[in-house]
Amino acid sequence: MQRAVHEVSRSEPPVAIWMALPALYSMNIAGSLAHPAIKKLFELWGSSDGEVAWRGYTFTVDSGDLSVSTEFSNGDRDWCSLSLTGDGLALSITSNGEQSLLTVPADRLDQAELFEDWFPHIQLH
Repeated sequence: MQRAVHEVSRSEPPVAIWMALPALYSMNIAGSLAHPAIKKLFELWGSSDGEVAWRGYTFTVDSGDLSVSTEFSNGDRDWCSLSLTGDGLALSITSNGEQSLLTVPADRLDQAELFEDWFPHIQLH
């Protein structure tokens, strides 16, 4: 009798499957200087589908798409979309009709310093 077990290999990023992130990985993000909304994306990864309201943000959790995302107007009145997917972390900013995209690929998500400076773009006020 064979048992099917899916394990994340060392080379496969934790966001490759829909399950709570490993404790050490989560603690690294939680202890970083990343914006709390980014930390919340990671916290919601692997949870039940639906919407979660938190501190003025509404997060959409979608296990079928492997994504946790939120859209909001930041303190500069730019329209922003912040998402964590199997591909990585992305922040899309639309300001005066122009769009910018900041990304961190899935295999580098453990390097919180790559998205710590996104803080001002994600502030609501």
